[in-house]
Amino acid sequence: MEQILSGSGFLSSRSSFGSDLSLILAISFTCLYFVAGYFAAKGKGLTHHRLIITSTLAMFGYFLYYYKVRNLGYKSFADQIEFSSLGWIQANLFTPVIYTHFLIVVLSTFVALYAMATGFKASTNINGKLMLKNELATISKLGWALGFIWLAILLWWIFVQHGFSIEYAIAFLILGYFLPVSIALYIHQVLPTLERRHRVIGKISIALFLCLLVTSTLSYSILYIL
Repeated sequence: MEQILSGSGFLSSRSSFGSDLSLILAISFTCLYFVAGYFAAKGKGLTHHRLIITSTLAMFGYFLYYYKVRNLGYKSFADQIEFSSLGWIQANLFTPVIYTHFLIVVLSTFVALYAMATGFKASTNINGKLMLKNELATISKLGWALGFIWLAILLWWIFVQHGFSIEYAIAFLILGYFLPVSIALYIHQVLPTLERRHRVIGKISIALFLCLLVTSTLSYSILYIL
């Protein structure tokens, strides 16, 4: 599988098959999220629910595997990406774009998972139709437990797997744990009801994935077209 992803691309002479497939899938998944949002607006909760779960799991599964194979995140932070054109592109264009991309990846991943979790808590089946409950939300003990497990995995990845410097370690901890936790606590305060919370978070999730498509396309263009 790794050899296939590392093979020659079909959209650019300098790209790999995996990078081209990533761009196509990024466009496809973004479109699927808009379609899922359309079904939600039309009151077709069950169709929306199934489409969101299938799309999100497929997207996370592929991109996590591909980021691991390509090691783009580590190479970007370590300045190990080589450009065929002038070096000023990395400092003036690619670096801010890819850092923004990583920030949106973190936020969109958290928001998408959070939206799915609130969807499960907020939904109820009434006469075979999936509806949202207009109830006050409570802080989940399971959510906190999963959060601490994720923190342990993140600490292992930072200090054991890669051995990043303290500056990068702090940045990854903020982006990977403390920022999402702070956002979750803020959401709990400003969106206390399950129905409104799920609707607002769902719209934010779609907007973030649209931004993610923009940064993905820019990164691809800088790496393989310019």
